[in-house]
Amino acid sequence: MYEIMIIEDDANVRKRLKSIIDWDRHSATLVCEAEDSETATELYMLYQPKIIITDINIPIISGLDLAAELQSEDPELQFIVITGYNDFNLVRQSVDVGAVGLLSKPVNAEEINNSIAKAITQLEAKRKTNASTIALQHIVSNNLPQLQEAFIANLLRKEPQVPGLVLEKINQLNIPLYGPKYTTALIAVRTASEDYHNKEIVLLLLRDTIRSLIAGTATSVYSYVNSDNRLVCIFNTSIEDPENYIESILIKSQDQLLQSRKAHLFAGIGGTVTSPNDLHLSYSGALSALKYQALLGDESITFYKNMEPLDTVSSTPVFDYLRKQFRLGQLSAIESFISQYISSWAALPHDEKEKTLRAFIFEYVTIITNEAIQAGIEISEMEDCAKLIMRLFQSGCTETWTQDVLELTSQLIDRIQKQHENNTNHLIRMAKEYIQKNLSDELLNLEQVSNHIGLSRIYFCKLFHQVEKISFTNYLKQARIEAAKNLLLTSNLKVFEISNAVGFSNPKYFSYVFKQTTGLTPGEFQKKGSRS
Repeated sequence: MYEIMIIEDDANVRKRLKSIIDWDRHSATLVCEAEDSETATELYMLYQPKIIITDINIPIISGLDLAAELQSEDPELQFIVITGYNDFNLVRQSVDVGAVGLLSKPVNAEEINNSIAKAITQLEAKRKTNASTIALQHIVSNNLPQLQEAFIANLLRKEPQVPGLVLEKINQLNIPLYGPKYTTALIAVRTASEDYHNKEIVLLLLRDTIRSLIAGTATSVYSYVNSDNRLVCIFNTSIEDPENYIESILIKSQDQLLQSRKAHLFAGIGGTVTSPNDLHLSYSGALSALKYQALLGDESITFYKNMEPLDTVSSTPVFDYLRKQFRLGQLSAIESFISQYISSWAALPHDEKEKTLRAFIFEYVTIITNEAIQAGIEISEMEDCAKLIMRLFQSGCTETWTQDVLELTSQLIDRIQKQHENNTNHLIRMAKEYIQKNLSDELLNLEQVSNHIGLSRIYFCKLFHQVEKISFTNYLKQARIEAAKNLLLTSNLKVFEISNAVGFSNPKYFSYVFKQTTGLTPGEFQKKGSRS
């Protein structure tokens, strides 16, 4: 299924385009639509469509400038450009950004469908070329020299004893770690065939995919497959925000891996350090993030600063599974598993069965109460749970133990979910308060707000949309319009002054957005308010 995005500020044009596109013929679906470049950029980040239909004349920046910007993120992107002008320069610029078609308004059905067919053909050709290029590379044999890997593996495991010799050794071994910033990512994959050799091939393909995505940028990567059959990547860069950039690169790599090999990527990203001497700190964060992701199981790429603390209690497969289900709040799965697990002891003598059950219950209760504390539940909030725990271990009646432990599980899950909701709401409240305080800053954006509350840009984008049921861009736009409405009714400021006060540097664009939102120009709104 090919995912398509439409960018057009005229709702009627968007409606017509949707009606004349033969979605079934192209095996395509509309994943999102936008009316300006800012909203389009955010929606692209959320949905990652491969084909974009855009008008040239959209608010903020032109469709051609937006095309060039997004293609720097994903070279596979296919653009179809629509214009109401007949201008040779537009044709030339469209060719420069690699547009598969430049269509004049009004667009007819044959033109748009032929352009989409051409975009799909070019997209598939690029994918086949990339897959062939990667396959032709030395899939198995193209490992980095053993001395390089041994040195780096040792550097990642522990702090160097003689820090001054690290850079000298890196130069001697010709390891491409040039800095000035270093970030480690640890990547595992799940494939249809779980044998070691197949996984290693997929990891090497992934390594080459990552290299191709960052080729020609201010970032390079040193990578190898370690003894645990994981891909270790050390990114070194001079860009401003390496962690969010690396997260976006791994998301793109994940999409390509799924397309070419039907394999799934799981990654942990560590913190950024400014010296090779501190690479062990970045690697430790990446390893913790990957372990956390494996237990939580709901995100394929985990960023260290979005990670909750891990505990060190029992790590047998049974308790790992129960811990994971507890973190996911899956009470029914826990109940089913414990019931079947206890049933497996039916053949044991009574005394041995009771001893085994008591040990199992004790270990399980230790794990879930520790999980509750790690999740932020205060000891004072667990008085009812404490009574239940005491009753559980004082009771000599094994028949009630399972029921009691499930009741305890249910209580703790409820408390953790409420705590999580409170934490999430607190973060969103912080974000909204920051937005209100900084409305006059025309450069206020998603990245600035996410950095303020300590989350990665992509994670915050999804969280904000999930809680507020509206995109960050639209929320910011609405907040600015609401502030403008208040100033129009309560102050003597001129329209251009109000425009600047709420973060619109261009009064014309402010008036356009205001009318689009309220149905009135700022002047009409002010007159109507003064009469009421």
